[in-house]
Amino acid sequence: MRKDGIDAWRKLIKHRECGIAWRAQQIVGDVSPDAPVDRRRHALGRAGSWLGSLPPRLSLEQEDAVKIIAERCGYSTEAAQRAFRAKFFRDVMPISEESPAQQLIATSTASRRAASATPLQRDRLLVDQVSELSVGDGLG
Repeated sequence: MRKDGIDAWRKLIKHRECGIAWRAQQIVGDVSPDAPVDRRRHALGRAGSWLGSLPPRLSLEQEDAVKIIAERCGYSTEAAQRAFRAKFFRDVMPISEESPAQQLIATSTASRRAASATPLQRDRLLVDQVSELSVGDGLG
């Protein structure tokens, strides 16, 4: 910068890359679309675990990274987004009191136990009930 001045800075900024996308590429860098399915899914799992640990305020960066990961692993963006939402981005759609899952719990045996439970215990019961409804995570 001292040598080339502001032009060097502008050139650097013009070719910048998002750190989230860069890290996602690093995580799945050893995988290609023609790799065996288990390797591709393991790479998706590694990347998803990391992306899922990021705060929700980075959701746009996460979405861009999922597109990159999907392409690198040979999956459609839509399928990867869906799988990541189901397994790693569970906080994207918080369960409200009016949700079907909440209604199910209200009528289940767990709701009777929940009546005397603490709020944290009720939340855990809710997660357990929803988990029982899931049909696999699709990531192996």
